[in-house]
Amino acid sequence: MKQKIENCPWCGQAGVPHKDAAWDANGHGYRGCYFYYIECSNQDCRARAPHGESDDIYRSEEEAWERVITAWNTRPVPVIERSESTMKATPNFDNEFSFCSNFAACEVTYEGRTYKTSEHAFQAAKTLNPNEKEWVASASTPGEAKRRGRTVTLRPDWEAVKDQVMLDIVRIKFQDPDMKWRLIKSRDWILCENNYWHDNYWGNCTCERCQNIFGQNKLGKILMQVREEVINQVLEDKNNGNES
Repeated sequence: MKQKIENCPWCGQAGVPHKDAAWDANGHGYRGCYFYYIECSNQDCRARAPHGESDDIYRSEEEAWERVITAWNTRPVPVIERSESTMKATPNFDNEFSFCSNFAACEVTYEGRTYKTSEHAFQAAKTLNPNEKEWVASASTPGEAKRRGRTVTLRPDWEAVKDQVMLDIVRIKFQDPDMKWRLIKSRDWILCENNYWHDNYWGNCTCERCQNIFGQNKLGKILMQVREEVINQVLEDKNNGNES
C-alpha cells in the first residue's frame, strides 16, 4: 500500500484494511476476486469505505487498495440534512445518552481548576467565594456537588451568566476525544433531558404535575449547538488537512 491509511474522520480511531473473498448469490466464491475495504477499529463506530453493497470487486490488488484507501482518506463526515419533524428525541440522559449528562465521568478544566465532572465545574462557578468553590469541587460525586451548589453564596450576576457558563463548560467537556465522538454519533437525535425532578429550565419534566409545562431544554439546546460546532470543526480540519 503506497498511501497511508488515515484515522477515522468521525471518532479518530485507526482504520483497518480488510480483504474478503467475493461470493455470488448462490454462495459460490469468485476465484481471484475479493472485497477490499477499510473499516474503523472502534466497535461502536464501524465507519466504512466503500460502503456495504457498493463495494467494488477488483482483480488487481494494488489498484484495489489505492482506490479504497483514497475513498477512505477523502470521505467526509456525513452531515445529514434534518429537521425536528424527522429527528427522534432522547427519552432522557441515561444509557447510550448518559454522556450528555453533566454527571457523566469526564474531567473538565475550567478557569484553571480541574473538576471531576462538568456538574462539579458548573456548581462551583455559582460562587465567587474561593473556599466555597473548593468545597463544591471536593464533593465525592456530582450529586453531592449539586447539593452543595444549592447552598453557596451566589455570585450577584449568576442569573445573567449561567447559560454562558454552561455553554463554556460543555464546550470544554466535548474536547475530550471519546466524548466528542459520542456527541457526533447523536447527530440524528434531539437532545433533551426528560426528567421527573421538575427541571423545566435545563430540561423537561414529564411528571404529572408538570404535564402542561413545556420545558425550555436549555442544556439540550446547548449540547446540540456544541454538536454542530464539533461537526463543523471536524469538516474544516479535514478540508484543511489538519486531521490528528
